[in-house]
Amino acid sequence: MEVKNWGAGRRDLMRRFLARFTTLLPDAETAQVWARIKSGCEKKGRPITFADAWIAAAALQLNVPLATHNASDFEAVDGLMVLTVRTEG
Repeated sequence: MEVKNWGAGRRDLMRRFLARFTTLLPDAETAQVWARIKSGCEKKGRPITFADAWIAAAALQLNVPLATHNASDFEAVDGLMVLTVRTEG
């Protein structure tokens, strides 16, 4: 891992932090879910960004809730459980 202005200790800390997570790569099923999300949101007049549609597709495919501070970005996605913290403004 090469990061500008990061010393060996900081890089090691980042490696250990990232090692706690599993990388999940999209497959053909993810792509189909993504397309369904993009199309469904467009039909509702609530377009979703490419990136947000991939995030939502992964959550739906894995049958897990999506945790975000931007819940409104995912409101038009059918069947998606969104977890967020609402703040009083």
